[in-house]
Amino acid sequence: QHIPYCICYYDGKIKHSYYVTDFKDHKDMIINAIQSLLKPKYSGYSIYVHNLSNFDGIFLLNSFVSITDNSDNNKIKITPILKDGKMIVIKIKFGKYNISFKDSFLLLPLSLKKLAIQFNVNHLKTIFPYNFVNDKFNQHIDLNYFGMIPDIKFFDNDMLQVIELRNIYLKFIENFLDTSPDKDLKKWSLRSETIKYCMNDCVSLYEILINFNQVIFNKFSLNINNFPTLPSLTFGLFRANFLNKINKLGYNIPLIKGEMFEDLKKSYTGGATEMYIPSNSDDNEGKVYGYDVNSLYPTNMSKGFYMPVISKKINYITYFEGNLYSHDLPNNFTKNAFGFFNVDLKTFKEIQHPILQIKHNTGNGIRTISPLGR
Repeated sequence: QHIPYCICYYDGKIKHSYYVTDFKDHKDMIINAIQSLLKPKYSGYSIYVHNLSNFDGIFLLNSFVSITDNSDNNKIKITPILKDGKMIVIKIKFGKYNISFKDSFLLLPLSLKKLAIQFNVNHLKTIFPYNFVNDKFNQHIDLNYFGMIPDIKFFDNDMLQVIELRNIYLKFIENFLDTSPDKDLKKWSLRSETIKYCMNDCVSLYEILINFNQVIFNKFSLNINNFPTLPSLTFGLFRANFLNKINKLGYNIPLIKGEMFEDLKKSYTGGATEMYIPSNSDDNEGKVYGYDVNSLYPTNMSKGFYMPVISKKINYITYFEGNLYSHDLPNNFTKNAFGFFNVDLKTFKEIQHPILQIKHNTGNGIRTISPLGR
């Protein structure tokens, strides 16, 4: 929305570049950029966009729809893959060929600036006068502006301290003079500097992904292009490099599918984090005690201990009543039962802070709630 320029960068080279004034509008520019990729020689390519899921993907999908409207729908098919409301991958199939748009932020969840530093790439993140092309700060925008370097106020960035921004701005001017053939501050061109800025971002992200992929391939013989998110890559590393070793020790990890998976999934509801105003009554003489225990739940689960109880009042669940029994199981199993059980629970309705969680279909999605009763 702010940077009036688009670059298609792949195979380590700038293949296509577009400027908004060369087209009817920015939407027409994006459509032309996407269409330049719909060629058989690019089939199977992955196009990475940093923060595609939360920002760029929204605008891209709008352009994708326009492409299908102007084409034979049997030839071009857009398939966004969603998870938890986020676009993980946008697949475009054209004829018997396909390309995929992916979010590099889902693989490397840091800013481009930080990633470039950590991966020690040749092209570090630079600054740009975003506000200079934002009508909120500049009501007389001229996309063909040619003149003095914009004032520092147009480079304002909430993430930068004033002193840091000033130092970067001065460095920006110095670099401009070093690279400008005329050594003249009045020769600053919005068009050429936008091209330079966007090109640097594309090359920087390319170098980051190449370096990251090299690290993963050298250590684990996997290609990051096969994994759209960091959790999927992590699970891939586990399965490819550690699962066999664990299985050899006798610890087989089954892959649960179908009806059994759906049944067991209902019992996994995530943790509950709550905050209460501490009481300062006469019972504890004005004292409030805070407890912090590391790995309390995993430790107790692994040792088979009962969870500790702090309150003697009915505000909290203090114990469970009942027996694990089945006609189909031997008696010694019921004494040391371990596994998944479908149980019938009934809570006191006087409990002030319910903690037994269930997944409930509200009609507007699945929500985790802590009800009272049976």
